Amino acid sequence: MKRYITYLVFYSIGGYLLERIINLLVLSHWLDNRVFLGFYQPMYGLGVLFCIFLLEQSAGKIKVFWFFIISIVITAFVETVSWWSYYILTGNFLWNYKDAFPCLLPYTCFIPTTLFSILNLLVVYHIHPIVKTYLDKLHPAFFYPTFSFIIFDLFWTLYHLLQ
Repeated sequence: MKRYITYLVFYSIGGYLLERIINLLVLSHWLDNRVFLGFYQPMYGLGVLFCIFLLEQSAGKIKVFWFFIISIVITAFVETVSWWSYYILTGNFLWNYKDAFPCLLPYTCFIPTTLFSILNLLVVYHIHPIVKTYLDKLHPAFFYPTFSFIIFDLFWTLYHLLQ
């Protein structure tokens, strides 16, 4: 369980950095639309984590094509749950794909979802095998304070969103 939480944190930080880079490239300015205090975006971390879990549970026997299709579904699901959760809590939304793409729904769209699924595949098949050897060796002195901060951040954020 500890290693999955470590993966979630690591890939959530990666998602935060990825989104900042995309915003710089597309919008030409720094846009910090994070929800949490920390520099992480759990939506990205959860998408990668679900794909890692799927690949591990299938013992790597799933074909890349089907893994890609399932990754699109997982990514769309995580986006949808994230969008609706934030919307229900605040009455606002953090993104609206209809502003940027020809999409039917504001919270998930085939074009960006497919692009993020391709990134999921690249991460799970090429980056994660390298990174996991280092993440699995992290000392518990790193894990517990990080996990405690994230739990605190979650409750802090929920408290302020509900105000």
